[in-house]
Amino acid sequence: MGGVSEAVTAAIRRRVERYGLRVVCLACGVRGRHRPSIDGRLRKRPCPKCGGRLRTVHWVATHEAAAAVEAREERAVQRAVTRWE
Repeated sequence: MGGVSEAVTAAIRRRVERYGLRVVCLACGVRGRHRPSIDGRLRKRPCPKCGGRLRTVHWVATHEAAAAVEAREERAVQRAVTRWE
């Protein structure tokens, strides 16, 4: 009922495995690629540069307000940790 066919789903899966998802760190803004088959789940992977939270570029583009809030919170945590150390 209006769903995506199995062939399309398989093609998307192969493309993600080969090229990875485009991701951006909400704390420092570094961009990169995430390959779920190698790195595991995205939510369990910190930013390789600063340790912040990674989100897909597509999610950031579609949820701009939520991304801005999360980025602000992530930067506040980074500042607090830096002051504490």
